[in-house]
Amino acid sequence: MEEIYKRHRPNSLKGIVGQEDAVRVIRNRFKKGKVPHSWLLTGDSGVGKTTIARIMAGMLSCDSNDFFEYNAADFNGIDSIREIRNRMGFSGLSKSKTRVYMMDEMHQLSKPAQNAMLKILEDTPSHVYFFLCTSEPQKVISAIKTRCTPLNLRAIPSRDIKDLVEKAAKRFKVKLRSKEVLSCLVNAAEGSARRALVLLEMIQGVKSEENQLSIIEKNDAKAPAIMIARALYNSRTRWQEMAKILKDTATEDVEKMRAMICSYMTSILLNKQDTRAATIIEEFSPNLYDGKRPEFVLRCFNIICPPK
Repeated sequence: MEEIYKRHRPNSLKGIVGQEDAVRVIRNRFKKGKVPHSWLLTGDSGVGKTTIARIMAGMLSCDSNDFFEYNAADFNGIDSIREIRNRMGFSGLSKSKTRVYMMDEMHQLSKPAQNAMLKILEDTPSHVYFFLCTSEPQKVISAIKTRCTPLNLRAIPSRDIKDLVEKAAKRFKVKLRSKEVLSCLVNAAEGSARRALVLLEMIQGVKSEENQLSIIEKNDAKAPAIMIARALYNSRTRWQEMAKILKDTATEDVEKMRAMICSYMTSILLNKQDTRAATIIEEFSPNLYDGKRPEFVLRCFNIICPPK
C-alpha cells in the first residue's frame, strides 16, 4: 500500500495548502490563456513543487502517457538532456497532444547538462512544457533562470501543517495521543507537508503518548543542529566534546544546520543581551555553499577555541 503522503497528495489546486501566492499566479496564467512553456519551481523539500507540477500538467490536459518525470540525482548528465531533446518533437498521444517534462532536483544536473538545457528551453515546441523543480536554486545557472517563469514556494505555515495533519489523521484513522503530540509533530515538520505526513505514518498504531513523542523527537531533522547549537552556546564545552558531536552528525547537510544554528541563536539574542549568541551568529552568518563541511567544522572550532 502506498505511503500516506502519496495517498493524501492533492490532485487539484484547491487541495494545495500554504501556497496561496503560487496558486494565485498559476490561476491567473491559465485564466489569461498565457501559460509559459518553462517553469522553475523553487522551495524547500516537501513544500509541494512536484505536486504542483503534476497538477499543472493535468490542467494542460496532459495524460500519464505524455508526462515524463526525471530525477536529476539519477539522470544528471548531458545524455539525459539529449534524450529529452530527441523525444520532445513528437506530439503527445492524448487529444490535446501536450507533452510535459518534469525535472526534479534540477540543481543536480551537471553544468554541461544545464548548458544543454538552454537550447531546449529556447526552442521548445508549442505542445511541450517544462517544469524544473529545485530546492537549491543557487546551483542552477542564471541563463536557465532567465528562460523560466519562477514559482517560489514557501515553507508551509504551522497552522496549515496542523490542519493538514488533523485531516489526514482523521482520514487514515491515526490516533494522535495528545495535543502535545500534534504540536511536536507540526514543529518537527519544519514547514514540509510531506515530512508531516511521513511522521504521522510513523506514529500510526503507536498506543502511548510517550512513545509517539519519542518517535517524533528522534526523527526531528532539527535535532542535530540544535545539539550543535547548544554545545556552541555552552562556554564550558571542550573541543573533544564538540568534535564527537560533529562526528556523530557527519552526514547532515551543513548549510541547513548553519541556518538552524543562526535561527537558534537569534531567538536567544531577541530575548536577552547575549554576546556569545551574537558572536556565534556573526561566525555562522555567511553561507556554506562553497566551503562545505571543512569550513563548518572550522567555524565550530573558532567558537569553542577562540584565538587568544
